[in-house]
Amino acid sequence: MIPLLPLLGTLLVGVFLRVLRGRAHWPVILGVAGAFVVSMVMWLTGDGDIGPREVYRWIPTGVSALPNDEAWFSIGFLIDPLTIVMLLTVTCVSTLVVIYSVGYMREHDGQPERGYERFFAFMGLFVFSMCSLVLAGNFLLLYLGWEAVGLCSYLLIGFYYQRPAAAAAAKKAFLVNRIGDFGFGLGVLLIYFTFGSLDYSTVFEATRLALEGNAAELANRHIANPDQLIYQLGYTHRLTWIALLLFCGAIGKSAQLPLYVWLPDAMEGPSPVSALIHAATMVTAGVYMVARCGIIFAPSDTAMTVVAWIGGLTAIFSATIALAQYDLKRILAYSTVSQLGYMFLALGVAAPAAAIFHLHTHAFFKGLLFLAAGSVMHAMAGTIDIRKLGGLSKHMPITCMTFWIGGLALAGFPLLSGFWSKDEIVAAALHHNTALGVIGLVTAVMTAFYTFRAIFMTFHGQPRLPEGAHPHEQPRVMTWPLCVLALGAVLAGYWNIAGHFAHYVERVMTVPHWAPEEHGHDYAVMGLSAVLAIAGIAAAWLAYNKKPAIAEGVARALPTAYRILNNKWYVDEIYDACLIRPLRGIGRLCWRIDDWGIDGIIWIVTAIPRGTAWAMQQSVQRGALQGYALTGALAIAILLAWVLAKM
Repeated sequence: MIPLLPLLGTLLVGVFLRVLRGRAHWPVILGVAGAFVVSMVMWLTGDGDIGPREVYRWIPTGVSALPNDEAWFSIGFLIDPLTIVMLLTVTCVSTLVVIYSVGYMREHDGQPERGYERFFAFMGLFVFSMCSLVLAGNFLLLYLGWEAVGLCSYLLIGFYYQRPAAAAAAKKAFLVNRIGDFGFGLGVLLIYFTFGSLDYSTVFEATRLALEGNAAELANRHIANPDQLIYQLGYTHRLTWIALLLFCGAIGKSAQLPLYVWLPDAMEGPSPVSALIHAATMVTAGVYMVARCGIIFAPSDTAMTVVAWIGGLTAIFSATIALAQYDLKRILAYSTVSQLGYMFLALGVAAPAAAIFHLHTHAFFKGLLFLAAGSVMHAMAGTIDIRKLGGLSKHMPITCMTFWIGGLALAGFPLLSGFWSKDEIVAAALHHNTALGVIGLVTAVMTAFYTFRAIFMTFHGQPRLPEGAHPHEQPRVMTWPLCVLALGAVLAGYWNIAGHFAHYVERVMTVPHWAPEEHGHDYAVMGLSAVLAIAGIAAAWLAYNKKPAIAEGVARALPTAYRILNNKWYVDEIYDACLIRPLRGIGRLCWRIDDWGIDGIIWIVTAIPRGTAWAMQQSVQRGALQGYALTGALAIAILLAWVLAKM
């Protein structure tokens, strides 16, 4: 029911398109909300730990090791605490985003915007794809869900396809993800060639037994060539290659270095799309996948080191860019990249429960921030440049209050959700590697600073309004989801008080070479992190609210650094110069080779029959029917004479 209810909502929108029109949101809202209710029931009734379930057999793969049995690729689900946490997060935030979209996607006169039905159909399809990805019980279904969310993101980011920027952003997201997904696909193939199966239970159990060197048990479980499998996993680095190839997909889908460039441009889509894709769903798929495959990643020191450092460097790199951006949604986009880096940092330092906990809390406060930014954009006639905004707190009190709550949670302010989850990651990083821990702390300061830089410039200070703008608070269909998400941003972190969250998911997270996490709080790190968060907020208040001249003076004193950060370290320009232009040049060269070389050879080959035809046209075949008839008669006469001579 969980994946099918959103899909049913999408199908109803398509079937009853002409009937629904401005009410096209109802089937999708009911479908997504129904999926959330079922997820809640599974969690509350304890049905969130019922293991793998095969729905039906899909593709036969040949004869299996079992006698009189045929191997199949199955449509099957795996339901355990990790699945339930992801389903609760995805369906809850998605329900609120879809409800918010009802108000956002209507014009000011109350009429649906062009493409209203298409928008909600895509939203329902996206939630179906994400739920399928999360529920997948094998790597084939995981891959299908993985690609489906990529397709839906392309459709939603390019919703305003008439705008060149939106169309380009959708293509960029799709193509950049193809790079990571190519590696991910190779990883799935390597898993199949190594284990002879794509089922999670088979692959993970075979990995555990092979790492233990238990050939007898592998044979009992009908694993072909157990000694060879033990050798491949233990001595040929096969597990490292599988982990790194799978991580390629996570780098693309979860926007990590060097494939993060698609996510900031994806802000060209509607704000609800930004909240849905970049808060709780698509971009967290990579984090979920690495956590799910912990038994593959954990035994490889190389893979774990790569995951940790990619995450840490992405976190601090994207935070530096956010310091000098002026587009409110892009600031939040780079913040998302940074927070995803935190999650991978936690996974790389063997703190998977902390990573999933931060994924859970981040969904609420980042979804809240994106929707609040959408309210600002909606009220200000599309203006989102914070240099053109100011003093909006008087006109939009609910939006301002909820943005403050989301900003405090993102900054790691004490007792809000981000404080509990982020500090666990920083503490684990400090215990594992001091350099990574310092990166986490420095990133936390910058996060607090750039978040409240945006808040103070947008909602406080001298009123700055674009010409023709009439700021106003949004209707209740938009403000109520903000209030619910704000409540989640405050309370979500308390799920892990006394380690309840970690205890809930630790059965999935505890794997060989991945030691169980400490569930207690590191109060020293919590205190230091709180001080740094407050310091970052105070610095932003001083520079952008109390004495704006300070920020202007710093920009003038460090023009080169400011220009580099404002231009995003020129990464897009570097990619364009080093990759895009050379590839286009190769493409043009290939076109020339095809046009002049291949086509030239074909022209030469066909020149002989064409020349012969031309010569005959100029001599014997000049269009004289009498001559054709005479020639035919002579030919027939010659043939008859030859036949008679033979008789």
